[in-house]
Amino acid sequence: MLEFHLRAAVARSLSVASDLEWIPAYRVIEMAQAKAASRPFDVLTANIEKARCGFVTAKAVLAQAKAFANSPWLWEEREWSVPGWFWIDFTISPSDISLTRTRLSAQGVGPNRERIISMQGLHFHRKALDAVPELALSRNSKDASARGRPPKYNWEAANSAVWGQIFRGDLKPKMLLQVEEALREYFAQANEEPSEAVIR
Repeated sequence: MLEFHLRAAVARSLSVASDLEWIPAYRVIEMAQAKAASRPFDVLTANIEKARCGFVTAKAVLAQAKAFANSPWLWEEREWSVPGWFWIDFTISPSDISLTRTRLSAQGVGPNRERIISMQGLHFHRKALDAVPELALSRNSKDASARGRPPKYNWEAANSAVWGQIFRGDLKPKMLLQVEEALREYFAQANEEPSEAVIR
């Protein structure tokens, strides 16, 4: 049996936290902000939309789930590969999500009566993050000042959000006007209001 004082070091060596191919969620947001002057909300939204579509892979060092706020944990799992149903069922609106530097908590309805899921040490796979243009981690980025002024509106996050609605079947547009309306609603949630001409 492993000696007590060695257990933490061995556990970390086997964890996603020590694998350079996995990047902590807070670092993803920091890098995106540095590269594209994106707001944390926009980065998180874009990442979640890509994860809902199955384009981004995530793992948590520790995940716990409970049925209600004051109830005991239903289950606990280490090195949890975050399943697709979490992104679809637990991140429906920004108000469902709480993100700090080390923890992401979300509310929804899971397959085993979960209502609240809390993850510590959330990480995203480096190669999968290339699906999120705001990050482009594998590409060389120039200094932000050399790229000129960042766009006024985060079109990538808006497009990802609307595409996610279409992908999940929440939005079934028959006319371009319905897509434009969905974009307007997204920007309204972010307290932005581009004109109709800009959206078109």
